[in-house]
Amino acid sequence: MNWVKVTRGYDYFLHFSNLICLSNGLLISLINMKINENYFAYIPKTGEFLRFRFIEFKKLAEAIKRFGFSPPFIKFWITNLFVYSFVWPFARVALGKEKGYKVLDYLVRTPAPPGVFSFPTLMKNKVALRNAADWGIFIEIYISDAYHKDTLKHGLTVVDIGAHVGLYTALAAEKTGHAGKVIAIEPEPKNYERILENIKINGFGNVIVKKIALSDHTGSEKLYISPSSARHSLLPPENSSNFAQITVKTLDTLLEELNLKTVDIIKIDAEGAEVGILKGMVKTLKNNPEVKIIVASYHYSSEIEEVQEFLHKMGFKTKISFSNIIITT
Repeated sequence: MNWVKVTRGYDYFLHFSNLICLSNGLLISLINMKINENYFAYIPKTGEFLRFRFIEFKKLAEAIKRFGFSPPFIKFWITNLFVYSFVWPFARVALGKEKGYKVLDYLVRTPAPPGVFSFPTLMKNKVALRNAADWGIFIEIYISDAYHKDTLKHGLTVVDIGAHVGLYTALAAEKTGHAGKVIAIEPEPKNYERILENIKINGFGNVIVKKIALSDHTGSEKLYISPSSARHSLLPPENSSNFAQITVKTLDTLLEELNLKTVDIIKIDAEGAEVGILKGMVKTLKNNPEVKIIVASYHYSSEIEEVQEFLHKMGFKTKISFSNIIITT
């Protein structure tokens, strides 16, 4: 008998048992608390929630078939999907959004080891993954292909808005090569340093990193700091006063400063600030009518409609992916 496998299996059984116990405890808390009726306007429709979960389970099954159970991102994905499917709905209501995220980040920490990783079947470059947020975004970009990596070609100029720790930046830098250029934009100081780390370990010479946020104006704004490195936002979250004052610019202004006139791909994931960012790039879009625009549009209920309305007015056609990411066609 392989006792190593047995022990590992037992450890995972205990981990999932703890998750089940916690979900039951949170459900009891939910039943016994007085809930503000207005809150339910913000809970995604059950059908949409179940649809997303079904698609993600299907993608996980495909990944397991391709990679097996050994890779750390598979172990993380299994735990993460379980937590978001069965624990998150209760944690969100019982504890609130920010505290709920803290619980989730703690629960998925075990199968998400920190380190510098190389996955040759997925990419040539290496990536530094330090926490659960990193692993989640790694899966989103490299496995689920949320941002359509097939659009990245040699020699293109790519703008990564909301670059987080540089995982899409690293992919874009690899795919566009020495003849291409990547502009990574990330206002949060720790994330900014992590982008520099991912650039350094790969020796990329085609990346420009800017520690600013983009919007529809130039000036200064509050960046609200989340417990998760992937959720810092210009939009005020519920029950949070933790913020940093940061510089904001329009993309039009930034590209003029960089003397860049041609842009091939613009990827945006800015935690709800996407429409303002789009309004700050009108000149860029008019000068680059063939640019491919990829926008994460799942941060609030009307975001898809607002993003599509703007892009359609600018003359672009769009389609929506299963995960509510809009891409121009």
